[in-house]
Amino acid sequence: MRLSTQKNIGNNLKCLRVNSNLSQVAMSELAGMTRSLYAQYELGNRTPDAEFLYEISNYFGINMSLFFETNATKFIEEMSNVTIRSEQARQLIDSFNKLSPFSKGRLLERAEELLEWDIYMEKNHKQFKKFKCED
Repeated sequence: MRLSTQKNIGNNLKCLRVNSNLSQVAMSELAGMTRSLYAQYELGNRTPDAEFLYEISNYFGINMSLFFETNATKFIEEMSNVTIRSEQARQLIDSFNKLSPFSKGRLLERAEELLEWDIYMEKNHKQFKKFKCED
């Protein structure tokens, strides 16, 4: 395999890992290997075998050929369609897909309101912590 292809696969692996909020340790455990070996794949110093790429692509629900994508923007776009592993998220998406267009719009509006509320509460909660008295 050419070094440029090896480096490209490494960059795509890292992009997938970082955007999935996983550590190198977590990714290496998914693949059943040491962190140091996985790190060598990300750095492009070693060529991952087909079985490794198959296992990772299967876990994330992406096509294995995506690791060979040279266009970073296209890789990220395709990766955004990664299968969601969270059961709650999957249930939410299934329910959302069953809604009428009108209800989908209302749900999105409500989600934005809830997000604003969470941000407001987090901000004010931090402010209240400043004024706590210690006994």
